[in-house]
Amino acid sequence: MEKLLQILASIGKAPQSFLYHLGVYNLMFGDERVLTFWTGVLAVLFCVLGPYLMGSINTAVVISKRLYEKDIRTAGSKNAGMTNMFRVFGKKAGLMTLGGDLIKAILSVIMGTMVMGIAGGYTAGFFCLIGHVFPVFFRFKGGKGVLVAAATILCTNPLVFLCLLFIFIVILLMTRMVSLASIICASFYPLLLNFYYKICFSVPADIFALTFSLFTMVMIIFFHRSNIVRIWNMEENKIHFDRKK
Repeated sequence: MEKLLQILASIGKAPQSFLYHLGVYNLMFGDERVLTFWTGVLAVLFCVLGPYLMGSINTAVVISKRLYEKDIRTAGSKNAGMTNMFRVFGKKAGLMTLGGDLIKAILSVIMGTMVMGIAGGYTAGFFCLIGHVFPVFFRFKGGKGVLVAAATILCTNPLVFLCLLFIFIVILLMTRMVSLASIICASFYPLLLNFYYKICFSVPADIFALTFSLFTMVMIIFFHRSNIVRIWNMEENKIHFDRKK
């Protein structure tokens, strides 16, 4: 009963709360340092397998096939992401893709955090990102993971997300290139995260947070390598907000 009251009291509080750090399972059934068999099972289901499968539901591919009877991976830039959906099918398709990708990432992070604490949240977000990029339901050919990464950052560290969002908007308005804005934000993410921890807590970034940020940076830059070539050659596509569909 005492542990249950601790859980209820921690909901909605600052990142120092029991729920944020430990998760429901560790609070209810044992010390966070003890990895039991069932802890491992829950970790795999809620922080790895579940998020990966949710990430594998590629919103852009589903919408393009169901509503437009065309695979987005064969049109435009051939990327299964929001920007290409905007270009090929218009604002409605782009916004639906935005919503779908955000929802699956947010649900994954919440699921991981509730069970295994913030470490589980970062782990779940990472595997949702892996599922989005390498979806098992679509022959392992997915998107570039920008929206999923953004939603994970929003859930795990809203202040860093707001800083990155500001940078993204400024670069996008200046260049009209979503790819360039995404690459720059990914590059700044580990730096801003570590800066945030040092300013607010006087310690380096949490190992799970830092690992996620570095993997995210590398993945986003890697999957934008063709965009980097086009940017260098001044051939990159630019987005236009006045298109009506």
